[in-house]
Amino acid sequence: MEEKCVAFAAELALKGMPVFRGQGLRTSFLVSFLQIAPVEEACKLAVVLLFVWKSPHFYKENDGIVYMGSSALGFALLENIAYVVEHGLGTG
Repeated sequence: MEEKCVAFAAELALKGMPVFRGQGLRTSFLVSFLQIAPVEEACKLAVVLLFVWKSPHFYKENDGIVYMGSSALGFALLENIAYVVEHGLGTG
C-alpha cells in the first residue's frame, strides 16, 4: 500500500503543472508518458532497491527480473483494488 501512496502523491504533485492541464490527445500522451509512467516505474524500482537489492538471495541477473516482476504485480494488484473500491464492485 505504501508504494501506491507514494506514487499517488508524486502524480498529484505533478498534476498541477501547466503542461498536464487541458484535454485532447496531446495532453493524454503527456500525462501517460511524462507524469504517470515514470513515477510508477520509479516506485516499483525503489521497492526492489530498498528491500531486496542487498539481500543475499539477489545475486543473479534473473533475480532482478523476478523481483521487478513481483513488484509490478503487487503494484497492479493494489491499483486494481483501489479502482474497484472507487468505482464499485461491478467494475471489478
